[in-house]
Amino acid sequence: MPRRTVLSTSQRASFEALPVEPVELARHYTLGEADLTLIRKRRRASNRIGFVVQLCLSRYPGRTLRAGEEPPSHFLAFVAEQTNTKTVLARSATVHSRTSAIALPASTWS
Repeated sequence: MPRRTVLSTSQRASFEALPVEPVELARHYTLGEADLTLIRKRRRASNRIGFVVQLCLSRYPGRTLRAGEEPPSHFLAFVAEQTNTKTVLARSATVHSRTSAIALPASTWS
């Protein structure tokens, strides 16, 4: 039996799109103290930012980062600021595999 398509391609893209406006970013991606405590348990800055990106995306729009997908810079800047992680590090961390370690000098970590 063929799968039934509920949403068109454009509807799905609209539904899965990340917010752009600062108000929407704050509404969906402001981290609480419990979130920050959980995030701080990650040892490396690259693990922390990768974790927070997946955490935020799983909450809204309800999906995870796809293989090879790069989150928009405004989204990374917003979550990186809350976790005291550099945006450059955030961008490089999200393009690598979720399980691979990123070899960066300790001086580049926040």
